[in-house]
Amino acid sequence: MKCPVCSRNAEGPKCPCGADLHFYAQMHYLPDILYNEALLFIKRQEWQSAAQSLAAAWTLRPHDAGVLKLWAHALQQTGDIEGALDKAGLALEITPSDKALEAWFEELAQVCGDKMYRLSNKMANGIAEYIREATLQSVKQIVAERR
Repeated sequence: MKCPVCSRNAEGPKCPCGADLHFYAQMHYLPDILYNEALLFIKRQEWQSAAQSLAAAWTLRPHDAGVLKLWAHALQQTGDIEGALDKAGLALEITPSDKALEAWFEELAQVCGDKMYRLSNKMANGIAEYIREATLQSVKQIVAERR
């Protein structure tokens, strides 16, 4: 690891310049620890916990496409397709030449689009039913008043 004080390579928790690198080393390797923790959660299919570990890892290392891809996968497994699409899109910005990622991103976008289409149809049907019911109630009230 490179010492932040003198820029020399340090082999342990102390640099030859005398700087204590213990805390620095912990912070330096924390994203890797969190990533590996997420892999263990994924192995146990604990997708929400994996997503949380990967969110923390990404906060510390925001330009790591590997973290973003795995986070997107974990989110997809929890059913958060929109979140997965967002994280896959960020990973694609970092690695635009990743064809497999691009194909997966397009697949997620399709699923997300289909889900939004179904949701909008469901909302439209609900609104139409509400209008029909309100109209029927109004007509019944007008007929009752005229009697």
